[in-house]
Amino acid sequence: MATIVRLLLVGDEALILATVKHGLRACGYEVATADSGEAALARAGVDTFQLAILDVRMPGMNGLELGRLLRERNDLPSIYLSAIRDDELVAEAVREGTLTYLVKPIDVAQLIPVVEAALMRGREIRALAQRVMHLDRAQARSWCRKLDDYCSEMTASWARGSGA
Repeated sequence: MATIVRLLLVGDEALILATVKHGLRACGYEVATADSGEAALARAGVDTFQLAILDVRMPGMNGLELGRLLRERNDLPSIYLSAIRDDELVAEAVREGTLTYLVKPIDVAQLIPVVEAALMRGREIRALAQRVMHLDRAQARSWCRKLDDYCSEMTASWARGSGA
């Protein structure tokens, strides 16, 4: 049985949302849409997604801020879409952890390999984060053992010194 991949598509242009959603669904993805950053956060709070596709420029919360919040709150990787190619904006998106940045207009057939690569990269990042967490736990246990040994030595030394 194939795993269903759930995508969150966010933008303020209804025609673009509908077109991209239709194309992604035709390729087998389950797609939920939101027309604002606030609506996307609410949706991500109750549903689980593997990837967010975010328009950069939206009224209210922009896509970069939304992407940061989705990553922090939901561990959700994102890719950005924008009608404007702006090197500073691209650099900011990269600093914020985007998996990729695409300039509209977007052809859905060209979007599919980008989505697949982003999904794969997102899985790799999650797996790496899990490994780091396990290493951190192992290091913490090691430090606790060392601290416990040190405390035992100090207690024994104190007991020897006080004649107990």
